[in-house]
Amino acid sequence: MPHPQFPTVSGTEAGRWSPDGQGRGTHLAAGANVVPSATHSASSTRTEPACSEQADVNFPPTKPVYFQDTHCFTAEAKFLGQLQEEGKLAVIVDESIFYPQGGGQPADHGVLVSSSGVTFKVEDVRSNQGVIQHYGRFAEGSSEFAAGDTLSLTVDGTRRVLNARLHSAGHLLDDCMGAVGYGPAHLVPTKGYHFPDAPYVEYKGKVDKAEIDNLILALNTEAARLISAGSQ
Repeated sequence: MPHPQFPTVSGTEAGRWSPDGQGRGTHLAAGANVVPSATHSASSTRTEPACSEQADVNFPPTKPVYFQDTHCFTAEAKFLGQLQEEGKLAVIVDESIFYPQGGGQPADHGVLVSSSGVTFKVEDVRSNQGVIQHYGRFAEGSSEFAAGDTLSLTVDGTRRVLNARLHSAGHLLDDCMGAVGYGPAHLVPTKGYHFPDAPYVEYKGKVDKAEIDNLILALNTEAARLISAGSQ
């Protein structure tokens, strides 16, 4: 496994560390390696997709049911209305199990279906002033939802679980950094990117090259310990 490259950023050394050392999205399991990524450099920066500025919305805040259970993939909600922003259609409901993009984690995908079979494919989710906006399109041949419709919400569980695990892996890595003596006094976490294409946590600070191998070993050992303890 090649060692990480630490490109100079604003006069300091910075590094990006990912769960598998290759920048790939992987399921973090007991004994999994948590090592530096050698695939990121200043010229290959990946950032969380930007969200365009959103206009004021005239809907009450959405109840964020997704906070209650990561593995809740189906639910019902009341249709409140829809809005159009920059050519994109968004459906609003009173409560939602769909996680909106944020904190470095991608939005959930899935479908909203009425009792009459009208289907809306959710392709992006954002939160605007507490209102969760489900962006997407109605299935071909479907009409639109009617006022007061009760909708069945279904989240793509495979996508949700992978994204949640990658997000948790980022927090695990940060906990391990502190536990092995590389907390904020040495390396300051500046960004977390938990998308499956190339997840990483970015740190600002310096690591002596002579200490890199020891740091990798310490991180792997601490990660395995925490994962093992959490599974009991």
